[in-house]
Amino acid sequence: MINELQPGDDISVVNPSGQASNAKDFISTQQRLIGSGQGLSYEAVSRDMSQVNYSSARQGLLEDIRTYKMMQKYLIEHLCKIVYREFVTAAVLSGKLNIPDFFSNKERYLRHSWITPGWDWIDPLKEAKANEVALNTGQTNLC
Repeated sequence: MINELQPGDDISVVNPSGQASNAKDFISTQQRLIGSGQGLSYEAVSRDMSQVNYSSARQGLLEDIRTYKMMQKYLIEHLCKIVYREFVTAAVLSGKLNIPDFFSNKERYLRHSWITPGWDWIDPLKEAKANEVALNTGQTNLC
């Protein structure tokens, strides 16, 4: 915004309080805000694991995975399924894919399911032992 000052008017610079005093703290704060807005942990956004231990890293990962799963589901429903259907239809129309009864059985040929990749654990041995204990104590089952 550009204002014309009247004779005798002064200019004062805005200096908001509560700001980080150095670049490192400022960037860290911005990354925390970005992560928070996306439903992700600071560690997932920044890849800075200097302030976590195994338990807090695992808890953060589990929360992040929930967010990632929601994002995956959204992408599958609103992009991948649509692109898949159009791609297969285009392949049939162009003759690259020969399916004589495609248009009379279109839904049958376009039926599919998306399988997302699995998730790696921070410490697979600890996870396996924890799963064994949970199974043996009836806290979970194989289903």
